Amino acid sequence: MSKVAFCLIFILAFTSQSSAERETLKYVFTHYPPANYRSHDGEYRGFLVDIVREAITKRLGIPLSIAIFPWKRCQMLVEEGEADMLTTIPTPERSVFTVTPQRPIWVKEWRIHTYEGHPQRQSFDAMSSIGDLKSHGVTVISYIGNGWSKTHLEDAGIRIFNATMVDGMYRMLAAKRGDILLEDGILAAPALKHLGLEDKVVPTQGVVATSDFHMLIGKRSPFAGIVPRLETVIKEMWEDGSIERIVAQYRSNGQSESQ
Repeated sequence: MSKVAFCLIFILAFTSQSSAERETLKYVFTHYPPANYRSHDGEYRGFLVDIVREAITKRLGIPLSIAIFPWKRCQMLVEEGEADMLTTIPTPERSVFTVTPQRPIWVKEWRIHTYEGHPQRQSFDAMSSIGDLKSHGVTVISYIGNGWSKTHLEDAGIRIFNATMVDGMYRMLAAKRGDILLEDGILAAPALKHLGLEDKVVPTQGVVATSDFHMLIGKRSPFAGIVPRLETVIKEMWEDGSIERIVAQYRSNGQSESQ
C-alpha cells in the first residue's frame, strides 16, 4: 500500500470517528445523589439525569454519553470543549463558556441546616434572606467549586469555610466547624442518612434563597445550536408535568441504592 493511500485511509477513519463522537452529547457531573449519581449496578441515575435523558434523548433524539468527575473538572471539560453539557446554576463566570436555555429544569431551595443544639437555632428558623445571614455574622460551610456560594455569600462578605468534597461539608458542620450549611432538603436528607449524621445535622425552617438549575451547553460544543429547540422541549416538559413527576419520584423514594 502506498503512503498516500495509507494516509487517506487514516484521515477517513479519524474523520468518521470524530463525526461519531459529535453525534453523541457528552453530559458530565459530579456524584451528588439523588440529583445525579452512579448506582451500585453501574447505572447513571438521579432526577437531573432523568430530566436530561427525557429532554435530550427521548424528545430531541440525541444520544447521550455520561461521565462523573470532580465538579471543578466537569466545568473545565465543558470550557475546553472536551464535554458538552452541565446541569447547574448559571453564573457570570459560566456564561463566558456556555449557552443556556432560559427555562430552568429544577428550582432549588437554599435551606438552612445547622448542627444539633446550635444556640441560634430559633433565629435560623426565622431567616428568609442572605442579608439575614450577614447581619447575624453566620459562618457558612460550603465546598470547593460551588459557584453560587462564591458569588452570593463570599463576595457579599459572609465568611465561608469550604470542604474539598460535598460529603465533607456535612462532616464539617457535624463537627461544629461552622454555623450552618445551605442545601435543598431533597439533596441533604439522603446524604445525611448515608453519612450517619441525621442526628447531628438538622434542617431548619429558614430558606434564604432559591436558584434555577439549567442545562448549560459549552460554546465550543457542536451542540451549542440546539438551545432554541431545547428551550421548546423544556417548556413542554413543565407544561405536561414531566419534570415535577420525575423530581417527586426521587423525593418520595429516596436514593438508598445510590450509595
